[in-house]
Amino acid sequence: MSIDGGIGNIQDVTGLALFLVSPEARWMTGTTNYINGGIVSTIN
Repeated sequence: MSIDGGIGNIQDVTGLALFLVSPEARWMTGTTNYINGGIVSTIN
């Protein structure tokens, strides 16, 4: 669930996925991309 109370779906991930397989992402290496609706949680 995101900050605004919505639940994510596949369309929320599509933009990043398409970018990562495009030539524009050729300089991205060793990154972690979080698609979490703005929620940051920790594991205790």
